Amino acid sequence: MAKFYSKTNIMQTVNTADIYTCDILLIDDDIDEHFLFECLLDDIGLNKRLLAFDSGKKAIQYLNTLSRDDLPSLIVLDYFMSVMSGKHLLLYINSMSRFSRIPVIVHSSQMGEDIKIDLMKSGAIECFKKTPDMKELKMFLALSNNLK
Repeated sequence: MAKFYSKTNIMQTVNTADIYTCDILLIDDDIDEHFLFECLLDDIGLNKRLLAFDSGKKAIQYLNTLSRDDLPSLIVLDYFMSVMSGKHLLLYINSMSRFSRIPVIVHSSQMGEDIKIDLMKSGAIECFKKTPDMKELKMFLALSNNLK
């Protein structure tokens, strides 16, 4: 199951088989972060289709169903997740040639310089510490020209 967020901030649970494309793929095992991220997109006026998964495994299953033309423009993932960590998911995404061109941002409740350097070396385009207002992530996305 995945969570799709509409512009009215109404979360809908949908079967993965019913999902076709999204602009931004969010992977975070904290469901509250899904809603906060949708609010962030609304705050900056970024009218993009957001799809959120609560595990890396589910996100990989979804990505594997997409054609190259339907891949998301951006992946945002949490660093500390159960089962598959954000770093392992980042490494997987970058190891697959069909996914390796998708920009990946990692956000986490703990983002020390050593973790950030490691993630950037592993292929993340940026890393942010989670804050209640998500100020840094919000500024980055507002200024980003990387999205379709």
